[in-house]
Amino acid sequence: MTDKDENEVKDQEEQVEDTKSKTKEEKKEKEEKKGGVAMPKNPLESSEHVDTVVSEKDMYNLSPCCCCLCACSHDRVGEATCFGCLPIRCGIMFIAIQIFALAIILITVTFFGLLNEYLPWWYVFITLLLLIPLAIAASTMVYFFARDNRSTRGNLFGAVVMSIIAISLWCIW
Repeated sequence: MTDKDENEVKDQEEQVEDTKSKTKEEKKEKEEKKGGVAMPKNPLESSEHVDTVVSEKDMYNLSPCCCCLCACSHDRVGEATCFGCLPIRCGIMFIAIQIFALAIILITVTFFGLLNEYLPWWYVFITLLLLIPLAIAASTMVYFFARDNRSTRGNLFGAVVMSIIAISLWCIW
């Protein structure tokens, strides 16, 4: 082969590579025009999480307790209290612990009703069905214990309402 032939072969290879890269770019442009996003070839190459929008920084007020500084108050809450004497965060934790403990006690007692030979099985079954909202409320409280943020705090009111409904139904039954 001569130098001219080699140069022509290299030129042809470069043109093929250029057309390949142009077709890839054109495909991406077409997808972007359609509003779609090109998917990566390997899904493991994409980022694992997306940063969330950070709102105002949570600032806790440290107040002296019996032996340490407690972070039971929040700057947006101010001097709000629970039960008239507890800081608001301690009160919420107290209510959450009560609901969780009540759920465990009532569900356990109801299961032990299966061992009672004087109670029919369907009575225990219906009682367990009535305690389902309490179990959901208890799981919401556990999620609140694990992640104390604004979204889990917003779910606490619904959990308290569900627990009141479940206990009322349980008492009526």
